Amino acid sequence: MVITMRKRIFGICLLVVFAVILTACGGQNLDGTYYKTYNASNNMGATIDDESVIKIQGNKGKKVDEDVIFSIDKDKNVFIGNDATMPYRLDNDILTVDDDTFVKVGSKTYDEIKAKESKGEEYDFSSSDE
Repeated sequence: MVITMRKRIFGICLLVVFAVILTACGGQNLDGTYYKTYNASNNMGATIDDESVIKIQGNKGKKVDEDVIFSIDKDKNVFIGNDATMPYRLDNDILTVDDDTFVKVGSKTYDEIKAKESKGEEYDFSSSDE
């Protein structure tokens, strides 16, 4: 009887551990507002364009400046809208869509780019790649 109880407790503990592991692997959280960012030409430094905005909530998103609404397939890493599919990549707080780079507003990376922008320094976007 004691052995059976130990097996049950062990089994329950094992299930809890698996549940935690599976939840942790649950995919990317894209929720937030992203501003387009880039290093300006002529060594003018990092720039955050707060007029080119992507807002994401759950599996839906909107490119605000173009009034484009899209859905998100997180398994395939694509935005789907206007009869087109656009692949995306999220590295830390840097969202790359097509050849455009966006930074999540309020993130540490956003603050770093803002600081570089105020000093006229370039941001090393390659450091966010993995």
